[in-house]
Amino acid sequence: MKKILTITLIILSFSAFGQTKFSLITKDSVTWYDSPSTQITSLITGELLEKYQRCGSGITVISFIYKDSEGNIYLQEKIEISDAEMDQLYLLVKDGLPSADVVGYSTYEWRLYYEGFRFKMSGKLGIPIDRIELVE
Repeated sequence: MKKILTITLIILSFSAFGQTKFSLITKDSVTWYDSPSTQITSLITGELLEKYQRCGSGITVISFIYKDSEGNIYLQEKIEISDAEMDQLYLLVKDGLPSADVVGYSTYEWRLYYEGFRFKMSGKLGIPIDRIELVE
């Protein structure tokens, strides 16, 4: 019961801090097979579902989902990112971020995660990062 309460509080806190305020969308359609004989071509939207850090591990776990333009799930999974990889991603995205003093820390933090998520989405879908757009 305690675990369920903790998970519920985590989900509510993400909703309260507006993580769904942002999403990523491909600028061009992506083609994939959802079965051996069915090919789909669609824009892909990516959203972060949750993020948390394992205590003392130096690992951040991020759950995400990719959906096609009709809302069908293309991919849903979790990735684990080490502190060292987070530092590398930060160096790649820091120049494009607004000041936390201007947008507020919560918005800044989510922007930071979504900008890093663009790099991950680019690699996962095999498309250039400039073909993925951050949408507010």
